[in-house]
Amino acid sequence: MWGAVVGGEQLARTLLLSPEDRYAQTVERKAREIVLAAEITRKYTKDEILELYLNENNYGKLSYGIEAAAETYFNTTADQLNLAQATFLAGLPQAPAVYDIFTNGKDDDGDGTTEDELGGTLDDSPGTPGVDDDGDGAIDDYDGAIFDDDDKVRLAVLENVRLVPASLRESYETLLNDKSHLNTELALENLCYSFPERYGHYLDVTSNKKGWRGINIRIKWLETAIEKGGEAYITELTNYTSSSYEFETRINAMNACRRLNLFDEIVCKNMIEGFFHWNFKIRDAARENLDYFIQQNDFQQIIHQMIFSGLFNDEQKKRLSGYFQ
Repeated sequence: MWGAVVGGEQLARTLLLSPEDRYAQTVERKAREIVLAAEITRKYTKDEILELYLNENNYGKLSYGIEAAAETYFNTTADQLNLAQATFLAGLPQAPAVYDIFTNGKDDDGDGTTEDELGGTLDDSPGTPGVDDDGDGAIDDYDGAIFDDDDKVRLAVLENVRLVPASLRESYETLLNDKSHLNTELALENLCYSFPERYGHYLDVTSNKKGWRGINIRIKWLETAIEKGGEAYITELTNYTSSSYEFETRINAMNACRRLNLFDEIVCKNMIEGFFHWNFKIRDAARENLDYFIQQNDFQQIIHQMIFSGLFNDEQKKRLSGYFQ
């Protein structure tokens, strides 16, 4: 599971601690790991942490990074891995030597896979041992997990199955009405990505859902609708970046605007106000997003004009000018 703190700690443990420190069961080691993780999560986004983890991890057989692992174990590229292959590689860094299919398994057909050790799950094509004849065997576990009583189990499916197979679609769609607001948000995102022809239906199903902290479902709904051409919803989304809303709503809206590359005078003003906010979470989010938009020529003028618009005092203008210099 890749929450911000969990991901940061895993990355810190894997890349920044020595082998001796990595497995030391001491308070000092844990404290150092937490400090490193906090610094990582402050500097990098969740997706960037995952990218670093995947690209730097040891997958065994002198394979460092997911691309090298895909080539070594399956003679393919990372973007061509099927669901079962990706699942296998995801667990490999925990103990590469133990799960090494070349050393610890038999290669019965000479293709580099060991169906007897791995239950045939590296290939979900029909006729493979350990898989249903209809080719859905590799999906069965996910299908069962979707209906598990534990919302964390359902969350694990949502975080690991971003591109939803057609055979899993109907079960996956039930997560649009999940009791967990986070699960509903992820289900909406993943389903619209996997089945763009059905995005209208998914938006209809979730149109009245707000979510919990940061009205996360509504923000994702607006982002999806705007991405699909719904310009009428831009005003609602940009308004959520203002100080009229609590900090998590503002942060979610700012991040959605960045993903949409949506930036105007309203968003700019609200982000600059966030730049000086007492809450470090809003402050960091505002600065991170302003850093992104200032890199684009189309938006530089908006930022510079806003700084000297008369809305900010001399000290604030000085700090902003120095920051963006």
